[in-house]
Amino acid sequence: MNLAYDNILLSKDKALKTDAKSEELNLDLKNYDWLPFWQRISLNYKILGQNMKLKYFERHFLTRKGLSGRPFFKHAIYAAGHNYGYASTELPGLQDALDIEDVGEFYKWLKTLNHIFEE
Repeated sequence: MNLAYDNILLSKDKALKTDAKSEELNLDLKNYDWLPFWQRISLNYKILGQNMKLKYFERHFLTRKGLSGRPFFKHAIYAAGHNYGYASTELPGLQDALDIEDVGEFYKWLKTLNHIFEE
Protein backbone atom coordinates (compact mmCIF):
# COMPACT_ATOMS: atom_id res chain seq x y z
CA MET A 1 0.00 0.00 0.00
CA ASN A 2 1.11 3.54 -0.53
CA LEU A 3 1.72 6.15 2.15
CA ALA A 4 -1.38 8.24 1.41
CA TYR A 5 -3.69 5.24 1.67
CA ASP A 6 -2.06 4.15 4.94
CA ASN A 7 -2.51 7.65 6.35
CA ILE A 8 -6.18 7.70 5.37
CA LEU A 9 -6.72 4.34 7.09
CA LEU A 10 -5.04 5.63 10.26
CA SER A 11 -7.17 8.77 10.17
CA LYS A 12 -10.29 6.66 9.67
CA ASP A 13 -9.36 4.53 12.69
CA LYS A 14 -8.88 7.66 14.82
CA ALA A 15 -12.19 9.07 13.59
CA LEU A 16 -14.04 5.85 14.47
CA LYS A 17 -12.55 5.84 17.98
CA THR A 18 -13.49 9.50 18.43
CA ASP A 19 -17.04 8.80 17.24
CA ALA A 20 -17.34 5.88 19.66
CA LYS A 21 -16.20 8.08 22.56
CA SER A 22 -18.66 10.81 21.54
CA GLU A 23 -21.47 8.26 21.39
CA GLU A 24 -20.53 6.95 24.83
CA LEU A 25 -20.64 10.46 26.29
CA ASN A 26 -23.96 11.09 24.56
CA LEU A 27 -25.45 8.00 26.22
CA ASP A 28 -24.13 9.16 29.60
CA LEU A 29 -25.68 12.56 28.98
CA LYS A 30 -29.12 10.98 28.51
CA ASN A 31 -28.93 9.81 32.15
CA TYR A 32 -27.66 13.18 33.37
CA ASP A 33 -30.60 13.86 35.71
CA TRP A 34 -30.02 10.58 37.54
CA LEU A 35 -26.30 11.09 38.13
CA PRO A 36 -24.89 12.32 41.46
CA PHE A 37 -23.61 15.91 41.24
CA TRP A 38 -19.91 14.93 41.19
CA GLN A 39 -20.51 12.62 38.22
CA ARG A 40 -22.39 15.44 36.47
CA ILE A 41 -19.39 17.71 36.93
CA SER A 42 -17.06 14.99 35.65
CA LEU A 43 -19.31 14.36 32.64
CA ASN A 44 -19.38 18.07 31.82
CA TYR A 45 -15.57 18.17 31.73
CA LYS A 46 -15.39 14.99 29.65
CA ILE A 47 -17.82 16.47 27.12
CA LEU A 48 -15.87 19.73 27.05
CA GLY A 49 -12.65 17.79 26.42
CA GLN A 50 -14.26 15.74 23.65
CA ASN A 51 -15.60 18.88 21.98
CA MET A 52 -12.12 20.40 22.07
CA LYS A 53 -10.67 17.26 20.44
CA LEU A 54 -13.30 17.45 17.71
CA LYS A 55 -12.63 21.14 17.13
CA TYR A 56 -8.89 20.63 16.77
CA PHE A 57 -9.38 17.49 14.67
CA GLU A 58 -11.48 19.50 12.22
CA ARG A 59 -8.80 22.21 12.03
CA HIS A 60 -6.37 19.67 10.55
CA PHE A 61 -8.37 19.83 7.33
CA LEU A 62 -7.89 23.58 6.86
CA THR A 63 -5.26 24.89 4.46
CA ARG A 64 -3.46 28.20 4.88
CA LYS A 65 -3.72 29.31 1.25
CA GLY A 66 -7.21 27.98 0.58
CA LEU A 67 -8.38 26.53 -2.69
CA SER A 68 -6.74 27.64 -5.93
CA GLY A 69 -8.69 30.58 -7.29
CA ARG A 70 -10.87 30.64 -4.15
CA PRO A 71 -8.59 31.43 -1.21
CA PHE A 72 -11.56 32.15 1.06
CA PHE A 73 -12.44 28.42 1.05
CA LYS A 74 -9.89 26.84 3.38
CA HIS A 75 -11.33 23.35 3.97
CA ALA A 76 -9.57 20.62 1.99
CA ILE A 77 -12.29 17.98 2.40
CA TYR A 78 -15.43 19.87 1.44
CA ALA A 79 -16.42 23.28 0.08
CA ALA A 80 -19.03 24.84 -2.15
CA GLY A 81 -18.52 23.58 -5.67
CA HIS A 82 -16.72 25.87 -8.11
CA ASN A 83 -19.20 25.13 -10.88
CA TYR A 84 -22.05 23.88 -8.72
CA GLY A 85 -23.21 26.98 -6.87
CA TYR A 86 -23.98 26.31 -3.22
CA ALA A 87 -23.89 22.52 -3.56
CA SER A 88 -21.07 20.98 -1.56
CA THR A 89 -18.30 19.06 -3.26
CA GLU A 90 -15.92 16.60 -1.63
CA LEU A 91 -12.16 17.02 -2.03
CA PRO A 92 -12.68 20.35 -3.81
CA GLY A 93 -9.02 20.88 -4.72
CA LEU A 94 -8.89 17.58 -6.56
CA GLN A 95 -12.32 18.15 -8.12
CA ASP A 96 -11.35 21.61 -9.39
CA ALA A 97 -8.12 20.21 -10.88
CA LEU A 98 -10.09 17.48 -12.64
CA ASP A 99 -12.62 20.01 -13.95
CA ILE A 100 -9.89 22.15 -15.54
CA GLU A 101 -7.82 19.08 -16.48
CA ASP A 102 -4.68 20.37 -14.74
CA VAL A 103 -2.39 17.47 -13.80
CA GLY A 104 0.02 19.70 -11.86
CA GLU A 105 -2.79 21.12 -9.73
CA PHE A 106 -4.16 17.61 -9.15
CA TYR A 107 -0.74 16.40 -7.98
CA LYS A 108 -0.39 19.46 -5.71
CA TRP A 109 -3.68 18.63 -3.99
CA LEU A 110 -2.74 14.97 -3.66
CA LYS A 111 0.42 16.06 -1.82
CA THR A 112 -1.59 18.51 0.30
CA LEU A 113 -4.11 15.84 1.30
CA ASN A 114 -1.31 13.36 2.04
CA HIS A 115 0.32 15.95 4.30
CA ILE A 116 -2.99 16.54 6.10
CA PHE A 117 -3.49 12.82 6.72
CA GLU A 118 0.11 12.40 7.94
CA GLU A 119 -0.56 14.70 10.90
